[in-house]
Amino acid sequence: MAAMAGDAIGSLKYRLGLLTSRFRAHHPLKSCPVCRTEDRHVYQVAYWHVSHQLPGAWVCPHHGEPLQESRLKSNGVGRFHWLLPSGTTWRSPLQSPSSLVTGRLVKLAEGATALHRLPPGYLLDQPALRATYLEALEQAGFAKGGRVHHALAAQALVDSYRPLRHLDELQALPATEAQASAMLTRLVSVHRMLTHPLWHLAAIEFLFGGWQAFRKSFESHRRSAATPGTTGPAASLKTIRSHPRKAAALALLKNGATSCRSVALSVGVDTGTVMAWATAAGVTVGRRPKQLTKPKRAALVKALRRGTDKAEAATRHQVSVQTVTRLLRTEVGLQTAWHAARHARAQADARHAWSSASKRKTTLGAKAIRALAPAAYAWLYRNDRAWLQGQIATLPKVPAGNHAGTNWRHRDAELSRLVSQAIEDLGARATLQRVYQAVPALKAKLGQLDRLPMTSALLAPVRRRQHH
Repeated sequence: MAAMAGDAIGSLKYRLGLLTSRFRAHHPLKSCPVCRTEDRHVYQVAYWHVSHQLPGAWVCPHHGEPLQESRLKSNGVGRFHWLLPSGTTWRSPLQSPSSLVTGRLVKLAEGATALHRLPPGYLLDQPALRATYLEALEQAGFAKGGRVHHALAAQALVDSYRPLRHLDELQALPATEAQASAMLTRLVSVHRMLTHPLWHLAAIEFLFGGWQAFRKSFESHRRSAATPGTTGPAASLKTIRSHPRKAAALALLKNGATSCRSVALSVGVDTGTVMAWATAAGVTVGRRPKQLTKPKRAALVKALRRGTDKAEAATRHQVSVQTVTRLLRTEVGLQTAWHAARHARAQADARHAWSSASKRKTTLGAKAIRALAPAAYAWLYRNDRAWLQGQIATLPKVPAGNHAGTNWRHRDAELSRLVSQAIEDLGARATLQRVYQAVPALKAKLGQLDRLPMTSALLAPVRRRQHH
């Protein structure tokens, strides 16, 4: 809203997912014929309903009727005109849909409306959303132990979305197993989640059958997640106090309890659990080591503070990995220092790999360097983006490609077929604007008509007639 009220929209389209989602920014005006009749009866005039204009809404949520699409205000044609439903002609994208498809589109429209009506500031935060999707995939038999069975789930997605892809707006839904697998990967990704709401609405309809079941599951995961934005001993202490056993154990330790073992027996948990609770709250506890002697423990702590891998540290100091993990959990500040050291080491390695690739190929642009060091690019993009962008800014600008990978012959054949059909349907009423309205994909290709000879030849008579 701030961008729209300002002087420029900047990266708004990217942030809304319009540039990366494959869903077009083409949003025709839509209306329900039953709503128009009722509006005229009650208000003497039909009006545009917000619930009909939402992305993913193609069935009226009140009447279950397929929505009709206005032929006007399409692709920028007449976009500054004032228009009411009574002043337009209609196109019906859904021709005799089955009851199953209609029912699914109703669920999709209900989800779009519910998403639109969420209170301002309500956050569909990524960790809870990811956990919600993973749980649903596991319940459907498409995942186990947090790992998605891509082959099985992808084929189910393709089969499920096939009848919905007949709608222009939903053609970006996966048509192949590779596309479906990529969608699933980003749905449950820790770092890169899908942005455009239609991806999520489609996933919710597929996995949950409707918004209500999804919302119930999401709220459960949201409540169980830790409160974001708080870290360190104070935050840990707050979490401990919210749990009665943790609070009791901490109180006993602070009041001079003799050992973690006695505290564990009194509150009914494992000794290691009490030690971990105490460490998280910043309370140092006594130890009675059996194998981890004082000199060995000091050497191990020193290695871990340098960021040594757990398995490597265990082998070098002749202890088990479980012992190393227990030490990280029960030594105050050690786990934080270990993570910080590992982050610094990974940062140094990624920066070195990127810099080496850049120096080796000084004439290449960012895309080519990324192909040489993909792992370094991925780590830097997620964890050190400011440094990465600064390095990319120093690389030479590579000229734009010539679209050699685009199959212009196939594109021309498909577009000319649609244009020919539109001109035939319009007859003597055919004008360029009406053809654009009938073939929405044409407007974006007007700058490449020299690559589309068949389409250009079909439009030539319409242009000459319009000029005369």
